[in-house]
Amino acid sequence: MSLQLVRGRDLKPPQRAARSTPAASAVPSLQEISELPKIEPAKPRKAAPRFPVNPETRVFYRRFYPGTSVSEWNDWRWQMRARIRTAQELARIFQLSEDERLAVEKHEGPLPVGITPYYASLMGRDDPTEPLRRTHIKTSDEFIRMPGEADDPLGEDHDTVAPGIVHRYPDRVLFLTTGTCST
Repeated sequence: MSLQLVRGRDLKPPQRAARSTPAASAVPSLQEISELPKIEPAKPRKAAPRFPVNPETRVFYRRFYPGTSVSEWNDWRWQMRARIRTAQELARIFQLSEDERLAVEKHEGPLPVGITPYYASLMGRDDPTEPLRRTHIKTSDEFIRMPGEADDPLGEDHDTVAPGIVHRYPDRVLFLTTGTCST
């Protein structure tokens, strides 16, 4: 016995209603159409930004990145192009402590930071002890090297067969998809 019969359902699917053509009298004439009230077209509304920007962030980017639009601010490509990468840019946005200033001056070569403007807007600009800021702006303590520290703490340099590919384990290969940290 069919399960549908047990549940009390029909075996056939329901029929669609037959379409009928409208009667000639149901179609309005041109005169009747012209007598209908005119409907004004809707005014185009300004679309809300896809990612709204909070007021504090808006103040930050208007002060430090004047002329930046909301769409640019929300574009990750613009954020990567506008990263803070030099001592002058750091000093322009952050009030560097003496320790931070000395550490930045002591560093040779390009700074090992690339702070996106968005991330900089989250950091404390006046407080050198603010935790998020401490993770990105170098201090003199970072030049201290303790026993056991190494440039390659995981020991993967000799297993790198090509840039971005680490073949350390016999059953897997690690692909480093990007060499850039978003912060």
